[in-house]
Amino acid sequence: MGLKHNDRIDLTIVDGLFILLSIVLIVSMNHAVVLLEPFLMVYCLLRMLFSISFKWTSSILAFIIAAFCLYELSQGYIQLFQKLGVSRGQDTIIGSFSNSGPFGCFLSACSSLFVAAYFKTTKHFIKISSLVLAVLSVLLLTCTLSRAAMLAFAVSMVFMAMKWKKTGALIRKYWVYISLIAVLLGVGAYLIKKPSADGRMFMARIGLRIMKENGLSGVGLGNYAGAYGKAQADFFAEYLDNGSDPLAIDNIPENLRMVADCPSFAFNEYMRIGIEAGPIAMLLFVGLIIAGILSAYRSENYWCYPLIAISVFACFSYPFEVGVLVFLLTVCLAANETINMAKRKSIMFYILCFLVFGSIYYTRYSLISNLEFGCRPLRVKAKEFCCNRCKRYLVYGCDSVPDGIYDEKMLFAFGQSLNKSGNYFGSDSFLKIGAEVSSDPMFWNVMGNNSFAQGNYREAESRYKHAFTMVPNRLYPLYLLAKLYYAEVDTLHFRDMAERVEKFKPKVQSINTERLRTEIQELYCE
Repeated sequence: MGLKHNDRIDLTIVDGLFILLSIVLIVSMNHAVVLLEPFLMVYCLLRMLFSISFKWTSSILAFIIAAFCLYELSQGYIQLFQKLGVSRGQDTIIGSFSNSGPFGCFLSACSSLFVAAYFKTTKHFIKISSLVLAVLSVLLLTCTLSRAAMLAFAVSMVFMAMKWKKTGALIRKYWVYISLIAVLLGVGAYLIKKPSADGRMFMARIGLRIMKENGLSGVGLGNYAGAYGKAQADFFAEYLDNGSDPLAIDNIPENLRMVADCPSFAFNEYMRIGIEAGPIAMLLFVGLIIAGILSAYRSENYWCYPLIAISVFACFSYPFEVGVLVFLLTVCLAANETINMAKRKSIMFYILCFLVFGSIYYTRYSLISNLEFGCRPLRVKAKEFCCNRCKRYLVYGCDSVPDGIYDEKMLFAFGQSLNKSGNYFGSDSFLKIGAEVSSDPMFWNVMGNNSFAQGNYREAESRYKHAFTMVPNRLYPLYLLAKLYYAEVDTLHFRDMAERVEKFKPKVQSINTERLRTEIQELYCE
């Protein structure tokens, strides 16, 4: 016997994909999921509120976002006036964000929302307020110089124009010319910051390599940087291992050597999810985004346009590393009206999901908090070390990595300070874990220093060479190798390395690189 209409729960495609994606992420049982589970609960809570009253919930959320946007605009314009009026003012426009890119993404999403609200609403006050906020947001957006954010806003506006009869007809009629203009603008944007664009493409190349090697499993949530560092080292090792000289950088194409770096972010959220959680999770996430956009676009829901803006921006940056942008994305996905839904049944369903996710989050958060409890004094010490940069300050009394410590800056601070205090075994404990979660070759340099200090010269040599292979456009590992050979009184290898240091072309020339060269040349001339 079939269910009656008022006995069933009509879930949307977005709901189904969101639940499937949540299951895939939770099953991964990785510590980083604890950071995602609150947003799973937020989605369930928002879906419950939208089921009760879509119009009321949508208005309240739009008001909250408008209030926060107004605050960010005030911060951004203050920074702009400081930049224009004071020679030593704010260099970039970042609002209260840590970077101009995510700030630009926030402004593009807000601009899209307010422009849509302006055309959607009929209330005079809301119409004027939306127009003012949209104009202020767009003007400040251009000042962030974020190409990805401006592109995201432009794409959302094109989708909006497609909804209007006259502009939609013009776009469909002249789509070839519009596409040509878009390509030309894309080429221009590429040429403006060619090194940056080349770097992003090289990162995508390494990312595809990681996905191919790990198959369906992924490397684990939160492990992108460590996997990237390892994959990049393997990539350059293939060039260097072809000959008898493991440091022959002439074997590496110069364009590839110079774009290499040690990123903490993927600058493509879809690829990051594919690398960390596997291609299944990536396809579910892409499907979730597409389903959310199509559902909102067909129903003429104005939350569609900020969703488009964030989704486009996610192809070029890391918006899902910023809590505010993840919350905004969650709001846009949850703001889907369901047709013929039995409200009482749907509300109970979302409450149940909320309780399930909340229970999982509470249990696992409590577990990780208990594991970290004994490490809090060390965390305070590391924070003081990082913030004050006090050379006489040393972390002591720890010979192994406390459970639950995953932050790469913390790990490096512990490892470096223990190295300075002479606790080389304890330093290695932190740095080895840090090397697993970071792509920064400095972890390997300091580990090499630990081996060097203990007289393990061949191990130190191997670690310095690995650091160079990870990012073969940095002079520091070669400098350390030269110092190692000098300490060993290995004249042949020292002279060879001194000549390499003198001729080496780093990615960034600075006073520091010249200082390193001068120091090695002074030793060479002794």
